[in-house]
Amino acid sequence: MFSQVVMYLVYLFFTWSSFRYFFNLPIVIEELWFKPVIWLVPIFWICLSSRRKVNFFRGNILLSLFLGVMAGLVCGLLVWLVIGMVRPVFGWEKFGVGLVTSVTEGLVFFGFVLPVLIKEWSRKWGLTITAVLFSLIHFPVLLFDYQLDFSLVLAVLVLTLSMGLINGFLRMKMGNVIAPITASWIFMLLI
Repeated sequence: MFSQVVMYLVYLFFTWSSFRYFFNLPIVIEELWFKPVIWLVPIFWICLSSRRKVNFFRGNILLSLFLGVMAGLVCGLLVWLVIGMVRPVFGWEKFGVGLVTSVTEGLVFFGFVLPVLIKEWSRKWGLTITAVLFSLIHFPVLLFDYQLDFSLVLAVLVLTLSMGLINGFLRMKMGNVIAPITASWIFMLLI
């Protein structure tokens, strides 16, 4: 399974970076249509062809939802305090894009990659490497779409690394991806 995860990650980084470089579609189309297909179809194929099953949704669902909401709120409020954001902007587009993005990224990194890396190395290294990969997958959008300068790219990468560590910790504690998905979604709604 480890070699399949490595091949998948190479595929994901190459394909997603190329997609972000060559196409500049509206975010709704990219995040709601292309991201789930590019990211999730290979994972479902790997899971179906593998003898080992990946369990995404076991454990205490209500507690996972609660911890996810709390983690998302705390992280979002901390960013507000640091950046000084006055008010969030809510809308159906942000609601839907945030939900689909959270589900896609949560299934990939915290449901599929993290358990395999933990089994291959250890909890500490699996969590750390997954958080770094989670942060780095955001690099193409920062570079090609938003065209941020180096200091802002670095700040966002540190922020996503922090969210990756928190989400990975939630996944390890709860045994499912509901808490990380909820935390990411609430966080994206707030910022």
